[in-house]
Amino acid sequence: MVAIKSNLDAFALLKEWAKIHPHDEPVAISDLSEERSAVRIDQVVYALDSSVISRGMFEHTYQIKDRLIVRMDLKKL
Repeated sequence: MVAIKSNLDAFALLKEWAKIHPHDEPVAISDLSEERSAVRIDQVVYALDSSVISRGMFEHTYQIKDRLIVRMDLKKL
């Protein structure tokens, strides 16, 4: 997990993201409870020259309150 503690941290992260092209493909959605859902993601990260940098499966877990996402957790599978 990346913790952004300042505007400088956010700027540095944006500079790094400008060097890659991530592609997230949802492959499964599960309702865990009335307020929680999980989405399994197949993620491929490409360099700007289209070469594959990494590939992996992740789970994004969302907590929903009053129809808004109040928390999102990421887990590598």
